[in-house]
Amino acid sequence: MGKDSYEGKISLDQKEILITFMEEHSEFAKGKFIGAEGRKTRNGMWEQLTGTLNSVKGPRKTSIKWQRVWIDLKNKKRKPAQSKDIMERLAEDQQQILS
Repeated sequence: MGKDSYEGKISLDQKEILITFMEEHSEFAKGKFIGAEGRKTRNGMWEQLTGTLNSVKGPRKTSIKWQRVWIDLKNKKRKPAQSKDIMERLAEDQQQILS
């Protein structure tokens, strides 16, 4: 899916707002809301964040599309971290084999 999963590239301001919001609301960023009340809280927070993101320069999106943007941003950051972990483990294994 990648770049085609949402229309228009987000602006730097929108990206900064999104990341800052998630840093300030870590439970929200991790999707830790459970049950009907949790879902209601989560949806309300996405609507609030969507309003803020759509009020600055950049493409306008629905809350669903902003959620997709957040998922894509998280996945982009995870892949390099996972690759680094794999390379470190391979290096350790190679050292053990050579020892």
